[in-house]
Amino acid sequence: MCHIELIADRSLDVQEQPEHVKAVLRLGKKYRADALYKKCLLNLEKVCPVRLSDMDVIFSYKDGRVPFSGRQFAKVLLEVDALYLLPAILYSLCRVKDAETERLDLSPDTHTTLNRGLHNLATEYSALVEDLPAYKLGSEECCKQNWAFFHKKLLKGVKLDPNKHRPLEAAREIASLATELCRHCLFCVNERISKFREDLFERLPEIFGLGGSWEELRKSTCKYPIIFTLLPNSNRCR
Repeated sequence: MCHIELIADRSLDVQEQPEHVKAVLRLGKKYRADALYKKCLLNLEKVCPVRLSDMDVIFSYKDGRVPFSGRQFAKVLLEVDALYLLPAILYSLCRVKDAETERLDLSPDTHTTLNRGLHNLATEYSALVEDLPAYKLGSEECCKQNWAFFHKKLLKGVKLDPNKHRPLEAAREIASLATELCRHCLFCVNERISKFREDLFERLPEIFGLGGSWEELRKSTCKYPIIFTLLPNSNRCR
């Protein structure tokens, strides 16, 4: 197992050495090297977010561009059954052009999974906007006219640009349009947006048909019997 020992000693930087990480991940899966396999997955979480807060940091929404390096790992993650790292990647692919998706050389089944997600995401943002009526967020005296104008502006925006495939980002941008609302109403809007985004992120595995929850995907990732593992702080295997 000396080749495994040498690999384990090398850096697994997903940004600087993506191809090396892919090779190590395949090797770790093939030889059922549990510690090496999990080490790769842990490093990949740096570019394949599994928490909403991490997604907000890793993804860049400026000008609609998503310089998201995790997408290049989509194919290998499918090969090694690391499904818990896929939901955020698939979500990001909903926003890119077909040419970029084709460069990833994904299987027909993966394209089917992606199309399923596109279909399921299509009404998420519009449903959020429609679920923001004034009577739920303000009293009769509080921001009545301002809220009506704000809500009308959102509904008009849905018709012009439904934001079908970027509901997490579109929801986060709603508050910037609520400049005329009072502090209380703005707090209520932000509270609803936060709940919507957290709920949608938790449902991403189900939306893409990968599984019922993130936890379910994580548990299924390393389900094979371990043949050997790397001893902590050691180059020896057992």
